[in-house]
Amino acid sequence: MPELKPISRYQLGLAILMFIGSPAWIGMLVLGTLALALVDTPADFMRTDAGIALFVCVLVMWFSPEIASAIDILLRPKLQHEFGGTARFVANFLIEAVYSILLCPILWFGHTIFLSGLMLGRDIGWIGQTREDHAVFFTQAVRSLWPHTLLGCATLGLLAATQPTALPYALFLAGGPALSIPFAMITAWPSVGRLFTRVGIGRLPEETSVPAGLDALALPALEIAASRRQSNSS
Repeated sequence: MPELKPISRYQLGLAILMFIGSPAWIGMLVLGTLALALVDTPADFMRTDAGIALFVCVLVMWFSPEIASAIDILLRPKLQHEFGGTARFVANFLIEAVYSILLCPILWFGHTIFLSGLMLGRDIGWIGQTREDHAVFFTQAVRSLWPHTLLGCATLGLLAATQPTALPYALFLAGGPALSIPFAMITAWPSVGRLFTRVGIGRLPEETSVPAGLDALALPALEIAASRRQSNSS
């Protein structure tokens, strides 16, 4: 594209790499599982020390932005208060980490299906995101996520039958897809969202110190936070 700025080309390149990375992760999960299932011991497939070191490096790279942000917030008492206090912030950080571990492989497999469809000539449109509150019913979840569930359960089942010691590591990639149907349903329950809002899970600083522009919108999360502040002060 003529006259496209270098930063825009860089961002497009990162977006392409993100989508290419998704089938790479899924391919590693499938090929690694098959390779492990065909050997007598995991040591025949990979050195334990090198494998664990690589595993830790990947986790650190994966969570390094969140870790850096968490350290910054924990060193600034005012920011901790805006996030609901130290205990609530740490709890939120751990919940977000588990949520990401479950969600990312689901997205990676979704990207893989999407790209595979394009390669096979499937006509796939680009629609807007559904941002309205809505529940995900069982039939909807099964219809959309049965391939993800099949991949996760097949991977974990094969490892359980052949190399059960590898299961804790495989859960980081296969656990999310295996639980994708209940995960989609539970995280979309309006009652769960209201409970999390009342408890303060996922609280943003804007809910503690509401900007005037947001206050005028009368958002449910802000109304609940305001009622909690009033009850605590009384």
